[in-house]
Amino acid sequence: GTSIIWSNQPDFRTVLNDNNNDPNITITPDSPITYYVSLSTEFCAQEAEVNIEFINSQTLIEGDLTACFGDTISLNVINPSNLLDYSWTSSDAVILSGENSSSITAIVQNDALFTVFADNGNGCTSEDDVFVQVSSLNPNSINAIASPSIIQSDESSVLTANPPGYDYIWSPEEGLNQTTGQSVIASPEESTVYNVQVIDEDCIYNASVELRVLDFTCGPP
Repeated sequence: GTSIIWSNQPDFRTVLNDNNNDPNITITPDSPITYYVSLSTEFCAQEAEVNIEFINSQTLIEGDLTACFGDTISLNVINPSNLLDYSWTSSDAVILSGENSSSITAIVQNDALFTVFADNGNGCTSEDDVFVQVSSLNPNSINAIASPSIIQSDESSVLTANPPGYDYIWSPEEGLNQTTGQSVIASPEESTVYNVQVIDEDCIYNASVELRVLDFTCGPP
């Protein structure tokens, strides 16, 4: 006769079926798993395996979860399956490519929620979402000003970077009372272009301002 053995071990040391004449078993796994089946007769024996995957384990998202203003980011399903149809939606972001695949690229200018949906075509669906945090530091708003922009060699000017509320590093340090802070005092001996980095964690942008120094020489008319 024919003997059928089901197991969750490749060496069949654990037998799952009570009736070795019945090719069918009912199982209720709670995680991805591989099952093994052995069919033997008095003349031959064959073995096979069945992989059980969970759709929710094939919908988890990974990728760029923090970004700078205007960045192009990438998100993808960690363990995609070619047996599933994927689709993406987002709030406050423009999806550039991959909207109906397991990975996307998108442009973000504000904090955005991304959701991926998976469907196996037989009524089994799953979804996952991630929140991408985007820096509010808009590079188009960054500038540096000198007040006044023209001084004499024994005078000072206040240099200010905008917008407020971030970290700032000024250079070169010659003539400055300090190199950090939104506003610094500059007293250079000659005309100088000062550069400032405006920083919001990993998002760094640059601006510059020229401070002109006039050297008046007074003499007899």
